[in-house]
Amino acid sequence: MKTFLILSVLLLSAGTSKAENLNASESYYYGNVIGAGMTLCIMANKGELDKEIAKRK
Repeated sequence: MKTFLILSVLLLSAGTSKAENLNASESYYYGNVIGAGMTLCIMANKGELDKEIAKRK
C-alpha cells in the first residue's frame, strides 16, 4: 500500500508539471483523464470494481 501511495504522489507531481504547458482546454481534459484513471485504480484496489473491468480500454 505504501508503494501505491508513493507512486501516486510521484505521478501527481509529474502531472501538475505537465499541466503547466497546456492551455485551459487541454488542462481540463488532461485532468479528467487522470482523475478517471485514478478513480478506476482506487476502486479496483479496494475491491469495489473487478480488475478486469478496470483494465479494459
